Amino acid sequence: MVLTARLRLAVLLAGIVSAPVLRVGATQTQSDPRGSTPDMQKQIVIVRGFETHNTETDDSDKYVPELVAGSTVIKVPIHGGYFEVPRQDLMDIGNFKSSYERDGAAWKYTLQLNAREVQVIAFSADPEVHMNDQPVPTIQPEGWMFSSNGHVWGRKGMLHKPSGEPYSQFVLTSGYRPGLIKLRIASPAATTTLIPSPARKSTIPESQLTPAQSAAEEQKILRARSWKYNSLQKFIIGPAFAPNATAAEIMAQVKTWVGEYRFTFLAPLLSAENPAVQLGLLQPTTDLEKNIVECLWEVLK
Repeated sequence: MVLTARLRLAVLLAGIVSAPVLRVGATQTQSDPRGSTPDMQKQIVIVRGFETHNTETDDSDKYVPELVAGSTVIKVPIHGGYFEVPRQDLMDIGNFKSSYERDGAAWKYTLQLNAREVQVIAFSADPEVHMNDQPVPTIQPEGWMFSSNGHVWGRKGMLHKPSGEPYSQFVLTSGYRPGLIKLRIASPAATTTLIPSPARKSTIPESQLTPAQSAAEEQKILRARSWKYNSLQKFIIGPAFAPNATAAEIMAQVKTWVGEYRFTFLAPLLSAENPAVQLGLLQPTTDLEKNIVECLWEVLK
């Protein structure tokens, strides 16, 4: 299948572009098991401006790529068969570490990982979460750039072979206050040698598809190649709350953490008359859960 110029541009953009005292410089090294469950992969993020096909005859606007253990490709269901899209989450990032600390009136977020096979590092799934037209202080390895709209790092060119130092540090200084986020790390499909491009395997020739069916298949491929779905995902403490976030906006995020991210120990906060008081009654068990409670105390107190 030949992608339209509009969708090729979208693929490119998708590849480049959430009382105790808060601990300063808390470091997270554990990998929370909730980050890789099938339910967590089934979040729906609509790519704005690309839902123009006929939704009455297909469900591509609801399609969520599935990362199946043991497989090196995503099998995208299409008419009469499937497409094979290389997975972008299978690179080795070494001993990943993340930390956060106060930096004056702002917060400094630091990531350390082996980024030699990495193309994109994203703090957010939706660029509109962190809209900022002003330059944001960052530190990154040579050959990387940062977009303040979405808090996303990306390489300046497509990576075709491992490049850079074994371990790299990425630092963001932001007015956004700390909370739970899902970090996304993706390698480019170009580093996968098994299948250099999406391979269509179908009993129905592409020439027999209607325009609506062809557009639906392209939409699914776009999603399967996007780092929003096709990436290594880790729960960490990162820039989650806008400086002026209201209590209602904060609790809306907590609802996502409970319902979608499955941090169910936070559920009592959703029905509490005073969430700040209820925080003191929670019983977090892991270091990450304890950090989440302390971050919430900072924004709700």
